[in-house]
Amino acid sequence: PICSQIMQSLEGLLASLFRAAIQKAWPALPPVKILVTPGRDPADGEFQCNNALGLPKLIKAAQLADCPASPIDAAQAIMQNLPANDVVAETNEKNGFINIKIARPFVAARLLEILESGLKPPPMTPQRVLIDFSSPNIAKEMHVGHLRSTIIGECLCRVFEFCGHTVLRVNHVGDWGTQFGMLIAYLKEEFPDFRTKPPPISDLVAFYKKSKQRFDTDEPFKRRAYQEVVSLQGGDQDCLEAWKLICQISRLEFSKIYQRLEVTLLEKGESFYNPMLPPLVTELLDRSIAQHSEGAVVVISAVPRALTQLARADMERLLLFYFLKVPISENRDFAEALTKMGLVKANPGGEPCLVLGTAKKEELRPLAQISVGQIPNTADLGKLTRALAEKLVQEKKPQKGSSEPASSTVAPEFVELLRKVPGLVSVGSGGEEVVRVPLFSHPYIVRKSDGGFTYDTTDLAALRHRLEVEKADRVIYVTDQGQEPHF
Repeated sequence: PICSQIMQSLEGLLASLFRAAIQKAWPALPPVKILVTPGRDPADGEFQCNNALGLPKLIKAAQLADCPASPIDAAQAIMQNLPANDVVAETNEKNGFINIKIARPFVAARLLEILESGLKPPPMTPQRVLIDFSSPNIAKEMHVGHLRSTIIGECLCRVFEFCGHTVLRVNHVGDWGTQFGMLIAYLKEEFPDFRTKPPPISDLVAFYKKSKQRFDTDEPFKRRAYQEVVSLQGGDQDCLEAWKLICQISRLEFSKIYQRLEVTLLEKGESFYNPMLPPLVTELLDRSIAQHSEGAVVVISAVPRALTQLARADMERLLLFYFLKVPISENRDFAEALTKMGLVKANPGGEPCLVLGTAKKEELRPLAQISVGQIPNTADLGKLTRALAEKLVQEKKPQKGSSEPASSTVAPEFVELLRKVPGLVSVGSGGEEVVRVPLFSHPYIVRKSDGGFTYDTTDLAALRHRLEVEKADRVIYVTDQGQEPHF
């Protein structure tokens, strides 16, 4: 009996019944996705099937006999062909929607089985699921974002474990970075014999604040802190011992919270991936995924676009990525191109300005004040780049019903400017010029110009390790919305 199939959801059971009804009513109809949703009005039914609304069109397109004249006729045919079952007590049609009332004996049987045998998960293929959550920073207090991630992450772990998956609970703690330089420098200053006499540091947060105050106000201390970072990254034994001590003190404090919340985690912090970073960057360069840029190594995610099909939205991203990093007045080639196009005009004070707006309502904006850094308001920056893109690109939309793609014309002065950017314009297989349009407004930096690595590099190495070494089928990061730009 159907009621013994406790592992299946109600919606799944109903979908199988209505799939059988549609197949019986129109055997030659190709399989369709069954649309079963919760009912809009419980008085009409707890669920509803919405397939009848689109069936007349599908059946007519398939040139089948017995095509229903309307969704109402289709709904009647489905209800008449519904298999005998103990799930559905009653169906009724309303404006083409099939309302479904569930049989009370079926619900009672399910509840009784749950009470006797316990709640069981739905059938599914077991996976290795890695969940990255909590992830506080060493030597700092857990703030509400970390606690939220900890609790939600633990809930997800328990749900996936209940469903039969193998769950890897990973705590990606912030245990590496420049802040350890000042912590180690302050530790050595306050407790020079820390290697033989464990320092009585009970409040690491207060210790961090004192070291930060020294760092901000004492220039010689700041220089020592920077040197400690270099020594730590170079593997200096004293620095490594100090780093381990600081991490262990934090770890003990975190564990109190985890024990109270009954949370289980395996720590794999940023430092775990350090040995993987240099070879990762080398491989990205060797495979031409990354490139050198102003002394740094970056990945530029881009899509190829024919120059004759460059849309204004593409131009906006090109402007943000390549031409508005510094004030236009400092980008001589860009300023000259705009001047040749008649888009630069002096204001009453004699400053060269970008001409925006219309002939009737002209807007002048000084070139020295136009850059990403000088326009922090995202809406204002977007308005400016859209207005400038409209001046640089003339779009031509195809006529209605035409199979020709949309085309565009980029101002010749700006085409020359695009060609000057290394690697931006290339020749396609058909001889056409192709522009690599960035997908994002900033490059993905994997190695800074000073040789240091970034959080992006660490996260990339972590993801690779999780997929290739830990063999995770699924990776879930539990973070708040503030981390969205990073991801």
